[in-house]
Amino acid sequence: MMKDKVSASAPDRENPEFTAADFKKARRVENIPALAHLSKRKRGERGPQKAPTKEPVSIRLDPYVVKYFRQHGAGWQSEINDVLVYSVIIRKHGNTLVSTLRRAYGNDFAAGFRSDQKLSDILDKVDQSSLRKLRA
Repeated sequence: MMKDKVSASAPDRENPEFTAADFKKARRVENIPALAHLSKRKRGERGPQKAPTKEPVSIRLDPYVVKYFRQHGAGWQSEINDVLVYSVIIRKHGNTLVSTLRRAYGNDFAAGFRSDQKLSDILDKVDQSSLRKLRA
């Protein structure tokens, strides 16, 4: 399905045309305290990261590993990262039961999973807050 082209429309009540008086009342972003932080970035510059950033590294992998992940399409490098994260978590915590992890991290850990399930069986389905606990 083709999207309709956005065309310039005539001003209306909700979107009136600016007048010379409107431009005289306008203030620069730097002069509005609540918005001043927006002007500190240069055009195209990223803002602060919401989550910790990943560290760029160069790594040599076997060709069949790269081929396997690349065939999954876009996001293949993030998929490799996920596999490595899960591997580190399993090595750090062992293949423990959810009940053991709930004693350490609270009863809300891995909500919706049975206590007798092993970490390796549910790790790729665990909620983000539980994953953060494991990664800390």
